[in-house]
Amino acid sequence: MLAEGDLRVARQLEECSDFDNRYVGFHLQQAVEKALKAWLSIRGRKAKFTHSLASLLSELEGLDVEAAAFWDLVELSPFAVQFRYEVADLGITLDRAEMITMTQKLIDHVRHLAKELESWPPTPDPPLRTGPRTPAARLFPRACIH
Repeated sequence: MLAEGDLRVARQLEECSDFDNRYVGFHLQQAVEKALKAWLSIRGRKAKFTHSLASLLSELEGLDVEAAAFWDLVELSPFAVQFRYEVADLGITLDRAEMITMTQKLIDHVRHLAKELESWPPTPDPPLRTGPRTPAARLFPRACIH
């Protein structure tokens, strides 16, 4: 999952005190955004072009999924765009360890949902033919199911 790469970078930056919260927050926000968009994809939705974590979580809750445990991650939203355009520190306090832990929980949750989806249904039905007949179907039309 793409979100794991951003989380890995955030973990590395968190260990180095030379980097202020903008850098860690940016990569955590990116990890959360990508994980939420993956979750929407699992639910059959194409994610909107947005960096708003609140918007993505609201959309998930509109699909009757339990996302309440991840609302605290919304405080990472300011790191999405402002980081790219503002030179000064955003002045936002960030509990790096807590946000990393919560982001990991979100990624683990989405990964679990993806694995459940891969294993469902347990024994897949053969696909139904919906397209044009194949050459063999033209030769043996009664043997084909359409």
